[in-house]
Amino acid sequence: VFPSLAENYPAVTLEALDCGTPAVGFDAGGIPEQLTEGKGIVVETGNGEAFTNAVKQALDRSLFMKRDELSACIHAENSVAKMTEEYMQIYQELMRNKE
Repeated sequence: VFPSLAENYPAVTLEALDCGTPAVGFDAGGIPEQLTEGKGIVVETGNGEAFTNAVKQALDRSLFMKRDELSACIHAENSVAKMTEEYMQIYQELMRNKE
């Protein structure tokens, strides 16, 4: 359960997902990007009633990826190799635009 109202790309959410635990969070910052495709539930920032309902819904594990699958997915999406590759793409694009 991650009730933060403002975030960038929170490590605490990734840590929970890496443990195979789906998360519930507001649609602030990078949280919606992290909780896609069976990884968790995202609700409108500040909507306490929706957040409470999402937490109750999250208790049903059948709605989410299996623990091992979730952990493997988080590792693949947030690995050093993947982040390095994405930075290289950005740098290459910047260099192309500079010419």
